[in-house]
Amino acid sequence: EAEDMEIGGAGFYKGFGGVLLWANGALGFTSPELESGIYEIEIRAFGIEEGSELPLMRVLTDNRMAGSAIEVSNTGWNYQSYTMSGIELEAGSHRVGLEFFNDLGERGLWVDRVILRRTGALSLAPQRFVLEAEAMNISGQSYQGAGGVLLWSAGEVRSSLQGMEAGTYEIEVQAFGVEGAGELPEMQVLAGGRVAGAPVAVKNEGWHYHSYRFSGIELGAGTNDFAVQFMNDAPVRDLWIDRILIRKTGGLAYRSLRPEVQGETMSTESSQYYMAANAQLLWGSGRLHADFENLASGVYDLEVYAFGVTASEEARMRVWADSALAADNIQVPNHNWNFAVYNAGQISLSGGSHRVDIEFLNPGFSGGLWVDKVVLRKIAEIAAPAAPAVFTLELDPAILEAARDFGLAAFTGSGDEIGGWAAEIVKKFLAGFEDSFDFLIFAPTLKAAKTLSLEDRDASGDNGVGTFYLGPFNDTEGIGDDAYDYRDSFGSGPAGDFEGLLYLDSALNSGSAFRFSTSDFAEARNERLWQNVLSQELLHRFGIFLTAEAGNPYGMLGRSFAHWGAFYDSDFSPMDGNDWSDNGNGTFTLAKSYIDESAVKRSLSAMPYHDLDLYLMGALEASEVKVGYVIDNPRLFDGRPLRPYKRSGDPGGGPYVEVQNSNGTWSGPYYMGTSLTIQGTRRAVSLQDILSLEGPRTPGFGNAPRDFKTAFIVLEDATDTALERSAMASKVQTFQKNFADFFASIARGLSTIDLPEGLPDDYRRPA
Repeated sequence: EAEDMEIGGAGFYKGFGGVLLWANGALGFTSPELESGIYEIEIRAFGIEEGSELPLMRVLTDNRMAGSAIEVSNTGWNYQSYTMSGIELEAGSHRVGLEFFNDLGERGLWVDRVILRRTGALSLAPQRFVLEAEAMNISGQSYQGAGGVLLWSAGEVRSSLQGMEAGTYEIEVQAFGVEGAGELPEMQVLAGGRVAGAPVAVKNEGWHYHSYRFSGIELGAGTNDFAVQFMNDAPVRDLWIDRILIRKTGGLAYRSLRPEVQGETMSTESSQYYMAANAQLLWGSGRLHADFENLASGVYDLEVYAFGVTASEEARMRVWADSALAADNIQVPNHNWNFAVYNAGQISLSGGSHRVDIEFLNPGFSGGLWVDKVVLRKIAEIAAPAAPAVFTLELDPAILEAARDFGLAAFTGSGDEIGGWAAEIVKKFLAGFEDSFDFLIFAPTLKAAKTLSLEDRDASGDNGVGTFYLGPFNDTEGIGDDAYDYRDSFGSGPAGDFEGLLYLDSALNSGSAFRFSTSDFAEARNERLWQNVLSQELLHRFGIFLTAEAGNPYGMLGRSFAHWGAFYDSDFSPMDGNDWSDNGNGTFTLAKSYIDESAVKRSLSAMPYHDLDLYLMGALEASEVKVGYVIDNPRLFDGRPLRPYKRSGDPGGGPYVEVQNSNGTWSGPYYMGTSLTIQGTRRAVSLQDILSLEGPRTPGFGNAPRDFKTAFIVLEDATDTALERSAMASKVQTFQKNFADFFASIARGLSTIDLPEGLPDDYRRPA
């Protein structure tokens, strides 16, 4: 409890049930003997702000900061919890402190209690090492204190560890800095003789040590060298180092498939180089190449170990793989004459021999580039060749600009042309590939979906887009939709086959299963969810718009007058269809509830196309269509009326419903679950009723195309890694084939999805 803790500083007031801190007020306690492990510290507090500025509190363990300073809001003068997690403590007693962090103005911090709880054991304990700075080898400008080492100018601490396992490690340096002339000191960390990440500016943190972490460092087995160096020597700045923690966080994937070529053995292609005992120096037009023999096929990280000799500018390099540009214009600082690792990207390599070239990019420059070695690290297998093809498309500036200016889709100033990113992704695809597909289905990676959503003019945040069908063209009569043709705004036209695009991002609910890119299709119901979603979006090419312009006189339509109504017996159609059973006594039982099965139960049930769905698609002859019935005056068994729940601007409503209360008000939304029985009056609807309003479908059965050529396109973000792109392409590859079979089954074999065979390059436009 705060009032039982030791109180320091002059800015405090002990009240009933808590302690108020301001200025330099602080609280602290020493824990009893603890087990070693990972701990969480929970502070119950509230703040008193000044204007819009909140008070800050800082949490310490053993004089080291646990995370960053926290802003504490008022929350109506009620205590709330603030938690610091992932704190590693060794066995024994520990000092826990809490400080008010900003001493200007009238801000204050009320603290109720501090809770310390163990949340887990220290993982990989045999491969967790602690190097106390004062016990390491100290060199350069330095001062050894009782519990740390002060570095400046060329100061460093260095030590070696023996018996290490090969693996991926995290290095945590506990340090604080003393700034000079408004500039923070910088430190550089070395592991295995190489720079581990870029130099880091180190804050003061109120003269308390804070953790700085460097992750994803791959180290070999045996002995490895570790060092922390001070990086900037003017003006006067200082760097205090407490200790270094090294933790193994994972193994090395494909451990035996990590070939490397040493710089001194690489071949040169100009006279502007110098070969040393363990590296090569390039300048001018210098260029090196490395040959890798007998590689296994796979996705590899391409790494170059190098440092630059700076002059008027930093050295720069370009990296090639098999004559293809892997990375361009990489800046290579000096790093105190230490080699650093530069990742030149992820490349897919077939089995056999491959060549890597390194090119110096500063002609006429007096500096140079030292190359230690080139390493290929296999990280994944190459996805099986696409059959059928999976196309890929990367977001570019034109697409993002359209997202910012127009959003998803909008009419431009002329009133006839469509602008927006949906049109731009089609334009970009059709600029490179044949216009030979009826439908283009875009499946964005998670990063691409987030980028579009966050850029979209009309989105308030991520996932503001969802899943949709957008059709720029209709020439079919008798389906309740007007004729129109905006294909030229999408880069298509009368000579092309393009009819509509589909975008697969999110559907129905929140959570990873309801986002296409993150849904785990190893779970059958997740793949079934997306099969049902896509079958609905595809049918939006033709419906469901019947009787919409007449105002839905038969009560068949529901949501947006583009889906079936909640009380229409539509045989569990993917178009929001409910499958009703007439009990013959004025009651009806819901055999299959669309919203229950798809969003609540998440069942494996497929949603077959209804007769009218297939008629609109041109796949079923009019004489074979069974239209069904609508339940008029629907009521629960207690007599309370039911009606579709309508969101703002929705003329139809559904698939949710609402119930009328005894006082005449309506409550909802509610979903009607499978097996629900209601009362009502059956009213039959015939195809002739519909034709009297819409006329016959033209072209009719026998003349309408029923096999739809469809391309699946992975939409990628520039920041997607090769592994992320490969995983998404593999996912879409499997899904599209399974969906083609699924579509044929729910369409009773009367209509099919025709996927392109071969490779994407087979469908490129002639240059």
